[in-house]
Amino acid sequence: MHAARIGLVATAEGVGVLVGAAVSSYLVARVPTGRLLVAGQALMALAVLPVVLVPGYGVMLACAACSALAVPAVNAGLGGYVFAQVPSHLQGRVGAATSLLVGLPVAAAPVVAGVLLQAGGVPVAVGAATAVMGLGCWPPR
Repeated sequence: MHAARIGLVATAEGVGVLVGAAVSSYLVARVPTGRLLVAGQALMALAVLPVVLVPGYGVMLACAACSALAVPAVNAGLGGYVFAQVPSHLQGRVGAATSLLVGLPVAAAPVVAGVLLQAGGVPVAVGAATAVMGLGCWPPR
């Protein structure tokens, strides 16, 4: 895929985040955090599923935008919940640990995606990513 096309996928995600940000404060104020996180994760996972089933660049752009809609509400809900539970003198440490835990998969994702793309193409790579995102919808015990 040409670099400009990859840039347009990132732009579509950005549009999705901006649209999602417009309603995130409403959702965070009215939807319990646990439900918001599971619903947001489910939206992110299900929104990319059409890429596996219907290959095409337009589908990829639409799915990228739709999957990013939930990002602001999930981020606000999770961040608010964590920092409401953590004593103020530990919030810096928790913030640093959270950044590390989020940053590690982000750093590894390009390598894993490249291997999956080489091994089976877009359907395999997106299918694997969808499966991993779907795990976030699994109810905790």
